[in-house]
Parts: sequence; C-alpha cells; structure tokens
Amino acid sequence: VISESVSSLAFVNQQRQKLAFSRVFSQEEKYDVQLILIDHYDSYTYNLYDALANICINPPIVLTKDFEDETLPAHDGIVLSPGPGRPSCPTDMGRTLDILAQNPDTPILGVCLGHQAMAHVYGARVDVTATGPAHGRIHEIQHNNADDLWDGIPSRINVTRYHSLSVHNIEGTPLKVSAWHDDTIVMAISHIDRPHYGLQFHPESIGTAFGPHLLHNFVKICQKTSKHLQRDP
Repeated sequence: VISESVSSLAFVNQQRQKLAFSRVFSQEEKYDVQLILIDHYDSYTYNLYDALANICINPPIVLTKDFEDETLPAHDGIVLSPGPGRPSCPTDMGRTLDILAQNPDTPILGVCLGHQAMAHVYGARVDVTATGPAHGRIHEIQHNNADDLWDGIPSRINVTRYHSLSVHNIEGTPLKVSAWHDDTIVMAISHIDRPHYGLQFHPESIGTAFGPHLLHNFVKICQKTSKHLQRDP
C-alpha cells in the first residue's frame, strides 16, 4: 500500500510538472524585465531560454561567453547557462567571471557551470563530486528556504542533475548553502549580501520538480530590483 501511495504521488507530481512546463503565459501574466542569458556553448541554453521567454515580456538577450562588446545591454538580471569545462579555466569561462565580479547589485542566477563559476569567484573550491558523476539522474534534494528563490517550494524536491564537479569548502566565503543532496553535496548557494544565486541542478529540465517555480521566483527578484524604468526608450 505504501509503495502504491508513493507511486501515485510521484505520478501526480510528474503530471503537475508537465502542465507547468507546457503552460503558455499571456502577455498580461508575464514579467516586464529584460534578462541576459550567457551561453557557455551548451545545448541546454535554449531550454533555459524557452522557459524564461515563456514568463517574460521581453525574450532574454543571448550572449556567448566570449561576447565582444565592452558593456552589457540594458538588463534587469543575468542568467549563466550550464556548459562544459571548469570555472578555473579561463578559456572555459570567457567573460563570465568578470560579469559576476562587476555586477554586485544585479540579480544573477547561475545554473550548473554558472553555479560553479559563482562559487569559484567567491572563493569556494570546485572539484570532482565525491559520489561520482550524475548525468541525467533525478535525485531528491533538501533546501532550507534561505532566500526568496525558494519561496513557496516544498523543502524536499526531486531535481535533475548533469554534473561531475561540485562545490566544496564554502566556509569562510560570503556564500551560504541553501540546498543539498545526501547532506554532503552542495546543490544550491546564494551570496549573503548580493542577489546572486547558484543551482547545481537544472531547473529547466522536466525532471526537476518546481523548476518553473524557481525560475518565476528569480524573475520576481529581478523585477523587485529592476531599473527598467531607467532604460533608454
């Protein structure tokens, strides 16, 4: 009976997740923010793009990590995509590390490699995950509701992981751990003073419960701190 109940609950959650990803929002429901999406040459970038474009009036501006313009276009928030490589390798990161360092007041969401880049910039160590690679694996994580990114999300959810590296030695940095797997693997971080957030897992994956909700919460944070009224017409 217990097994059947668990299976039924998992099925219901899966159907809810599919509905959340398939829903198309009207213009009136969308957020009036302009996001920049930094592409680390990853196939998941455009899954993130689609998920964000579905909830924002203005589709994200996509820039590759090696973009050549001196300054970023006007924006209210930045999303750092997943991608291959290590944050300690300059050729893997392009201008991403500078973007993190030069935009302390701008809401930034790092996903997978973007999350690791954030940890690296703020002094944590990024190294091989102790339990080995997790590619396309769905695992339960727990969060502590440490910031607005987790508003309205149950404390335990299933998420989709695609990574072989993870964040270590966060003590002594200006970061805090906001979610973890098996009490040991850091799955989300945030800065104690800045609106900078990192997710090791993929919120754009249909296998991540409450993935759209997480993205909504980030865009809400962008809207809250938005300077879009000061943009050039």
